[in-house]
Amino acid sequence: MLTSPDIDLEIEVTPEIFSNIEEEGQVIVHCSFHNQYPEDMGVRVWKSTFLICEESGFKSQLIRAFNVPYQPQWYWVAPGATKKFTMIFEKLPKSCNLFTFIEVINQPGPFIVTGIRRNNRDVYQIRLD
Repeated sequence: MLTSPDIDLEIEVTPEIFSNIEEEGQVIVHCSFHNQYPEDMGVRVWKSTFLICEESGFKSQLIRAFNVPYQPQWYWVAPGATKKFTMIFEKLPKSCNLFTFIEVINQPGPFIVTGIRRNNRDVYQIRLD
């Protein structure tokens, strides 16, 4: 039987975190993963997940993830269900107009989303399925 770690289903971003995001220019990425397969699928994030500026190659480090476990734990998504989670990254250079979301891992199946166009709020929604 597959089990999931105990994690909050609500994403709680406190006023203190929002204040830090505004002051430090951090980037918020809201992610969703829809399981379109007939069996449970595991979702987790690695601390080696980055935003990479496509113009300069600058790597923005992951600061924190909400509502999803870090590797080595898994969150199991039932067939037809969607898992949503949020990740906060260091700021990108002002000159960055396009970036890639990438997990740098030593096994198959990393999350990769290329060609994300920068906006003035630095808040993004991406699908990882």
